[in-house]
Amino acid sequence: MSYFCMYLRKSRADSDTETVESVLERHCKILQDFAINSLGELIPEERIFREVVSGENIDDRPKMLELLRLIQSQNVTGVLVVDPQRLSRGDLSDCGTVIRYFRYTSTRIITPARTYDLSDRFDRKFFEMELMRGSDYLEYVKEIMLRGRIASVNEGNFIGSVPPYGYMKQKIGKSFTLVPCQEAENVQLMYRMWCEEGASISDISVQLDNLGIRPRKSPKWSVASIRDILRNPVYTGVIRWNCRKTVKKFLNGRLVTSRPISPENLWITAPGKHEAIISHEFFQKSLNRFDSSPKNCTSHNARNPFAGLIRCECGYSIVYQPSKTGSPRLHCTNQKNCHNRSILYNEVESNVLKLLSIISVLYSGLCTEISEICSLNLLSDPEIPANYKNLLLKSILKIIVIRRSIADYPGYSLDITFR
Repeated sequence: MSYFCMYLRKSRADSDTETVESVLERHCKILQDFAINSLGELIPEERIFREVVSGENIDDRPKMLELLRLIQSQNVTGVLVVDPQRLSRGDLSDCGTVIRYFRYTSTRIITPARTYDLSDRFDRKFFEMELMRGSDYLEYVKEIMLRGRIASVNEGNFIGSVPPYGYMKQKIGKSFTLVPCQEAENVQLMYRMWCEEGASISDISVQLDNLGIRPRKSPKWSVASIRDILRNPVYTGVIRWNCRKTVKKFLNGRLVTSRPISPENLWITAPGKHEAIISHEFFQKSLNRFDSSPKNCTSHNARNPFAGLIRCECGYSIVYQPSKTGSPRLHCTNQKNCHNRSILYNEVESNVLKLLSIISVLYSGLCTEISEICSLNLLSDPEIPANYKNLLLKSILKIIVIRRSIADYPGYSLDITFR
């Protein structure tokens, strides 16, 4: 039985004063009225796909991915949208994905202005033009918004979504500025402990937890959070922007997005409109202490073959800790809070090898690749680089998951838990 679906998404072309929910509700009413007049029926709620998250690419929009999977069933006659650009305003790759799905499933794209049948070359041409027009408009809007952000930062306004710890956002006119809140005293305490008392960042986190001072989202303070606070110039009355620029790159065949710390010469700083809670002299003392004890990385080679494969029962990663006098150990990065003991690296390695041997014997026909790896003793060979061993272990996990579920190995697990 064939049926129609509806896809709703808020665009940058919609007014900024409207919420996502209000825009989707307004578009839903437009399309439902059109469905009654043109199709003679209402679209039921279970066939309405409301995209409430913002994403430039199809991979970032879960409802769009769900819709594309649904139209492959060949039961969907058409999809109702307010205009074609709601389906995609991404790059040529996204446009091509949308066209292929709708073309080869013979699914029509129905708008109040026009119906597109992508099996027809003229409709397909018009649809491609609409998508490319939307893509060009998106790039233009992004350039305009970028110029507006830079101008607002230079005026001393705060344009971030989440204010830094110690401040809250306050709207003044059409822009936002920062206002100190009760957390400002905690920030000043961190700076005193770091600059005057000489406490380490780890000691500061423990003392804050003991005092009952909590971060906004986590139950415990992390070293990284306190380090960022002690290095952030916003507490001296300065606005910093572009510190973490969004970078897109391909990783294992997928386009992934990350926000690494940008070089300081790319930062945009300007005097802010907000009140400083740390003096420039005190902040410079903090930076000087960081500079006086730099961490020099002596090697870029991986040393832990189990990197990314083992986690503590508290959920944090397990790290490799070398020793000059004894054997290397593995311990939890959250050890100061979970209080779990460390373990000798050799014990973990021998147990993993023993487990793999059991699996290779029980399922010799299934896991011939594992048997070959175990017979070569690659994982126990000290001459084999740790990063190569890590790739071998990840390959073994893939073999097990692909050939047969982990659940098929009763009583055994490659997830080692530290207790």
